[in-house]
Amino acid sequence: GITEKCYSKLAVPPKVGTAALFYSITPDGRIDKNSQHAACPLIKGTKWGANIWIWNKQRYGDVRTGEATALFVKNQCSEKVYISWEGRDSGQILPGDTMNMGTFEYHRFRASFDSYKGPIIGEFTVQ
Repeated sequence: GITEKCYSKLAVPPKVGTAALFYSITPDGRIDKNSQHAACPLIKGTKWGANIWIWNKQRYGDVRTGEATALFVKNQCSEKVYISWEGRDSGQILPGDTMNMGTFEYHRFRASFDSYKGPIIGEFTVQ
């Protein structure tokens, strides 16, 4: 039943005075789908639980995950390239042109043809 299924994956056994810590977001602030979790059913005794939410860096507004920096991107393709960050349009670069923008470490960008939602031709993370 459900109890057997519960223990078929990663499980943290209960031990007095201990806790399990995990991150539910990636370094660039996106939800980490691998962090989904649930509690196993109680078989006997009393179950105690507590949640403590710890926010790393900025919680509201633009995600700033590291140091501020400048990003320079040059389009070496023969057609217009669209740049996006977290699914948002960040601009277009004509062939041979360069785009300069302020950003932060660990932000991930995508490059596409046709539109910023088009097929991805490249991805890069600010280092």
